[in-house]
Amino acid sequence: MPEERERAAEMWSRTVGLGSAKFADLHIMRKDGQPIAVDISAGLVEADNEKVILALARDITESLRAQEEFRQLHESVLQANLELQKTMEQLQATQEQLLWSEKMAAVGQLVAGVAHELNNPLTGIMGYAQLLLGREDTGSPLRRDLERINSEAERAARIVQSLLSFARRHKPEKKPVLISNILDEVIELRAYDLKVNNIKVVKRFDSSLSLTMADQHQLQQVFLNIISNAQHSMVDTHGRGTLTVETSQTDGEISITFIDDGAGISPQDINRIFDPFFTTKPVGKGTGLGLSICYGIVKEHGGTIEAQSVHGEGATFIVKLPIIIPEHQEEAAAEARPKVRLDRLRVLVVDDEAVVRDLLRRLLGKEGHLVQAVASGRQGLEVLKEKAFDLIITDIKMPDMSGEEFFERIRSSMPRLAERVIFTSGDTASRRTQAFLERVARPFLPKPFVIGEIVEAIARVCPVENDENKAAYPGSGR
Repeated sequence: MPEERERAAEMWSRTVGLGSAKFADLHIMRKDGQPIAVDISAGLVEADNEKVILALARDITESLRAQEEFRQLHESVLQANLELQKTMEQLQATQEQLLWSEKMAAVGQLVAGVAHELNNPLTGIMGYAQLLLGREDTGSPLRRDLERINSEAERAARIVQSLLSFARRHKPEKKPVLISNILDEVIELRAYDLKVNNIKVVKRFDSSLSLTMADQHQLQQVFLNIISNAQHSMVDTHGRGTLTVETSQTDGEISITFIDDGAGISPQDINRIFDPFFTTKPVGKGTGLGLSICYGIVKEHGGTIEAQSVHGEGATFIVKLPIIIPEHQEEAAAEARPKVRLDRLRVLVVDDEAVVRDLLRRLLGKEGHLVQAVASGRQGLEVLKEKAFDLIITDIKMPDMSGEEFFERIRSSMPRLAERVIFTSGDTASRRTQAFLERVARPFLPKPFVIGEIVEAIARVCPVENDENKAAYPGSGR
């Protein structure tokens, strides 16, 4: 072949000069015109008093082809191994998330049970405090004490609701949210832990933030993770610190900034912190999934998350979310609150907690309503056989007969009265409870509730009617 002529000439020259020569992978042309690759060994020999070159050529074409196929196969195997490694990492990430989800599901069940037990006494504490506040003169020492009791009970109720909100499972659902409210809930949830670790929280919230469509629970997870990481960094660095949380709005997006004065992030780590399984924490202290999950949540919301840091001088995390205007926002904002009903109603209260029964009897009686309270759904059905009622307020989770079964019995025999049922419960995390409430589409008061919420719920269920249209709702439902 023309391009191999120089190598061939060199081979002959070396053979003549040195007496022998070897050349590997020399490309030549066979007589039939087929190109082949050969290894040639040549030597200078004497025959009939003449020196001639004796050359032996070994066809290595198939060997080279086999080597090339092996090389390609080897590269394919390496590529397959890389893909397998990525798949294994993704599988491990999924497994970690599943384990985390199962752990949180177990925590959610535990929290739901505890919350149910706490919400009933909290309902009593808040309700009776409000009843007593209505009797005390402004400025009296006892009134200040009652206000403190009510305030602390409301704080405890918010903490319970925040725990429930974070721990329960949710289907991703975007609704109109105010970012500042979500941040307040997360900070309050972490308030005690931050306080005992000497972390001061500075809030600089833009009071003019727009509503935006987002999944509240997913954003809670993002903010909670960032705050938790900041706390660990500051505590590990100097046992205290200041966390500044800022919000602002520009050019159609909302910015949420978290600034800590911890150790910061090293230059070699700053570009890897959102990678799955990357962590600077000791073994057993972190999975390396927190920030990668945050990155995915923010990206799914159409936003961005970035970290800025000077090593040794703290870190700044900036979350930016697009402002997505809810449909019919103006109509929703302009919708009038229901009128408070002033005429007397006959109300049946069904709750297995004595403190809640007594509280509702007194609260509603104070509003001028006629109230009868019973401890179970079965007792409620017996009373309905004998007396007529305009409204029923019933707990959902009760022994003997649940509020669900009680309601279904009423709906089958007294359909008009079933339209005037208000549900209450301290178990707001149960998926069964949530599904039931979605199905029946009736007003729901999560415990603990306050007087104003009860009045508004009654106004929605029993709007003010003209005398000629007013009708009693007797036990027969006819």
